[in-house]
Amino acid sequence: MLHLILQFKLSPEEKKLFEGINLGDAALPGDYLQVHRVAEPDAALIPVIEEIWVEKVLKEGK
Repeated sequence: MLHLILQFKLSPEEKKLFEGINLGDAALPGDYLQVHRVAEPDAALIPVIEEIWVEKVLKEGK
């Protein structure tokens, strides 16, 4: 089950509860991810990306 939390709807007290959660060394902080986000690709590129993924991942195992 996937739970989605809309941070803008949280109260300041609720936001502080999430700030205290230790995500461990394997998780990247949200502020780091936010700064390094990329724009969503144009919809016309999706079939091309899927085709490359099938070739490289499914067929070649790379």
